[in-house]
Amino acid sequence: MASLAAPIEVQAKVAAFSEKISISYDDGYKNTFIIETDSEADSDTDANISIALYGNKYRTDAIALQGNFEAGDKETFYLFTEKPMDGKGYGLSWEKDEWKPAWKIKSVTINGTYYKIDEWMGLKGSHDSITR
Repeated sequence: MASLAAPIEVQAKVAAFSEKISISYDDGYKNTFIIETDSEADSDTDANISIALYGNKYRTDAIALQGNFEAGDKETFYLFTEKPMDGKGYGLSWEKDEWKPAWKIKSVTINGTYYKIDEWMGLKGSHDSITR
């Protein structure tokens, strides 16, 4: 009988993970993202950049950001989730594209919460993703 309790305990732990919800550019609860590219020379990028949100109750898949990511620019994105996010963190990912893939991110602000980054993505030995 003791061996039957183990699977029930494992199921309870799995249920504690946050629920996956959808994210889009057009409908739901508004989330404001400000991504600042560093002003250092060659900080801009042509890479494909995506972001996913992580909260205590909910998480999203990554969504591609439609931005220019030029050196010194702050770009604002409005993304919508099917349920309100409780802002625990994010995952920012990079995928090489075209001739200028490396990117230096200065900061990310999500729904008023500021995250200082000051890191390169896409250089040899650097990150392909940053999670906070």
